[in-house]
Amino acid sequence: VDIIVVCSTSTILCNGIISAAGYQVKAIYDQQSWCGLLAFETDGGYLPCKKIVFRPWTCDKNQPQNLKQSIGTFITSVIACAREHNLTTIAFPSIGCGQLGHDPKLIAEYMIAETYRQLNILVHSQFVVSFVLLPEQRNVYDAFSDRLNQLQTVENKPTSISFDKQSTLNKCELTKIYCSVLIYSCEN
Repeated sequence: VDIIVVCSTSTILCNGIISAAGYQVKAIYDQQSWCGLLAFETDGGYLPCKKIVFRPWTCDKNQPQNLKQSIGTFITSVIACAREHNLTTIAFPSIGCGQLGHDPKLIAEYMIAETYRQLNILVHSQFVVSFVLLPEQRNVYDAFSDRLNQLQTVENKPTSISFDKQSTLNKCELTKIYCSVLIYSCEN
């Protein structure tokens, strides 16, 4: 992938990615964090990507009315970064489904809907978006898989948008753990 996305407000995700990416990425992360910056990019370090894109994301579970908008901002920001750097493959984490305890069905619906919306806006571009999901979160995988299946059955879906579900557990090089990957692409 060109871009690995990290939710900079997720300590667990940040620590895992930074540890795998190496000292140079950690030094940049520490410097940016010390300055209070939560939205920034680094090179991929030891990870098989061109850039690691750090973006903040939070949404109070007691204010679900803000969930869709906050996810939209998160997705839009990353896709804008990809366009700015002429990068086309993006790996997103499933945000909010771990310790924050948001409903995976809502997270999947909003993340995929915003990705779908962004890819439809970007005419004459090629993007491949992956959602990287942890194997112990089978309910999250099921939510994302179900949502992609629903989109595939929509009659007015542009033929240029394709879906590929890799439902088997594959070794995910970026975190050295086993994970599932759902791939969503747009070729205009």
